[in-house]
Amino acid sequence: MKFLSTLILVLVTYTATVAGDKFPYERLEKDNALLLIVDLQEGLYSTVRDFDPTAFKSNMALLRRHWLMTYVLTCIGANGPLPREILEMYPNSTIIERPGEVDAWDNKDFRDAVKATGKTQIILASIMTDVCTTHLALS
Repeated sequence: MKFLSTLILVLVTYTATVAGDKFPYERLEKDNALLLIVDLQEGLYSTVRDFDPTAFKSNMALLRRHWLMTYVLTCIGANGPLPREILEMYPNSTIIERPGEVDAWDNKDFRDAVKATGKTQIILASIMTDVCTTHLALS
């Protein structure tokens, strides 16, 4: 078992070293960054167990105060509206309402809005990592 663990560690280290050249570290720049706020909706706050809903809202407020960048918000109509506080924090943002796609990237309007920004550094924020963020990140 110890040999197998060591072998896996060596393979992971080797893979990370080889792949590291393909994806060099790039410092986050607010002029080239885009924040995607995905499905941060009233109807989904009740599903969150590891954060208090007010903590989500205050974290989003901190982000807005310290990072003035481009924002795209998206939501699925069935999960309720985006909170009023979030809409007030990001008044000039693009908001895309999706009719039902779980993966936001499956929505053409959302894809077009993201591409139209011309930004290459994308930060994802969502209320549910296992659904909202994962599907979008894998796309």
